[in-house]
Amino acid sequence: MPLAEPLESPRKLHLNTMASFGVGEIAFQLHNMGMSLLLLFYYQQVIGLSGTLTGAALMMSMVVDAITDPLIGGWSDRFKSRFGRRHPFILASSVPLAISFVLLFSPPESFGDTGNFIWLAVFSVLVKLSVTFYYVPHMALGAEMAQDYNQRSTLFAFNGLIGATTAATTHFLIYMFVFPTTETFDPGMLDPDGYPRFAWGSAIIITAALAFTVWGTRREIPYLRNTEADSRLSFGEIFSDMVAMFKNRNFFILFIATFLIGIHGGVQEVFQIYLVLHFWEFKTEEYGWLGPLMLTAFLLAFLITPSLTKRFDKKRTLVFATSIQVFIPSVMVGLRLLEVPWFPANDSDWILILFFATTYVQMMCNPVAGATIFSMFADIADEHELHSGKRREGAVYAARAFSSKALAGVGTMIGGVLLDVIQFPSNADAGSVSAEIVWRLGFIAGPAISMIALLGIGLFFYHNLNRSRHAEISRQLAERKSRHHMA
Repeated sequence: MPLAEPLESPRKLHLNTMASFGVGEIAFQLHNMGMSLLLLFYYQQVIGLSGTLTGAALMMSMVVDAITDPLIGGWSDRFKSRFGRRHPFILASSVPLAISFVLLFSPPESFGDTGNFIWLAVFSVLVKLSVTFYYVPHMALGAEMAQDYNQRSTLFAFNGLIGATTAATTHFLIYMFVFPTTETFDPGMLDPDGYPRFAWGSAIIITAALAFTVWGTRREIPYLRNTEADSRLSFGEIFSDMVAMFKNRNFFILFIATFLIGIHGGVQEVFQIYLVLHFWEFKTEEYGWLGPLMLTAFLLAFLITPSLTKRFDKKRTLVFATSIQVFIPSVMVGLRLLEVPWFPANDSDWILILFFATTYVQMMCNPVAGATIFSMFADIADEHELHSGKRREGAVYAARAFSSKALAGVGTMIGGVLLDVIQFPSNADAGSVSAEIVWRLGFIAGPAISMIALLGIGLFFYHNLNRSRHAEISRQLAERKSRHHMA
């Protein structure tokens, strides 16, 4: 066997390969739009299930995530086939995800609170389980394919761009065409027929997107690392992997930080549509135009993310982007709550302009933060390999996925309970909610919940895996690989 060069340049990915990898994010974003933006509103406002029961049912799916994320991650780390470790999982998840997603938004009529609660719990669990089978191996695949510190930022920026484009386009279509304002339904989100239409359209696209990702990245299979394929899968091994990851200082810091920020994001996602319709009193069509604006913000974020992480390093980029993402919406809500005299009223054209402007900046920072933190977790997989001698991208992204999805679930649960605490009514027509309830809604979604995210942002400063440290890790791994070949 020929000797490997100890410091050979990492394999560079083709543009079409990175784009194909990013297409897989379409499936996650469509599922995420349904679960975070529509699902709680649908069951609480349209079906009439209480916010607490709706949040509890969704929280149950997070318990399943807590178990399956590390299991699927560890399984994909050890899986062995001629199609690689990750690709079979991504392909196998597509049809179950599509079917369960359609059924989630199609509960039988006259089911009652108990029946609706069970239906929501069962199919949200199945959706989350199907997503785990695809999402954790997909993220781990990205870490395997891109071995260079800077190219990882580019790859995950592609992933973020395509995902953000999906979110922006879906946002526009939902509010302009799926849920338009009518004489019968104002706001249009109260139309029960729109939810199955959204679910069916999403299911078809999800299936196609995952198949395309598998096909478009298949050429990289021979070049992927396969160091753990022969190790045995067991609950003990999976638990050991997770314990080992949490012993990594940088992993632990990122996990706790994203844990706190995830709670903030989950509550905000629950309250966002309520704020738009009742706090700011926008029509669904007005809110829908945010989609095209978001698209330009995401494109700009895609272009600047690699440059930002290269110029300022990943930690400073993450702190900056996350801080803006968290606090800009809270400032605008706070100005309304304080009844600042110069701040425009809801019937002014300026309020929509200000809302779009602040949301534009926030959305531009969202993919920057997301791509950066995914790239940082990939770097941790290298650090873990140096210390342990084992490649554990699956374990890394299983824990990352759990932090993201489970904490969004905790936030959803908290948000559902808080809707009941402030006594927000179901089937609430525009202008029918009392001023006191609307004020409480804004206070919780704005200043109150932002304090939790502030703690998470502070933890980012303790992360110390920077560019120079990663370069040293890569050098030592290359030398180890060279000695192994020589032996």
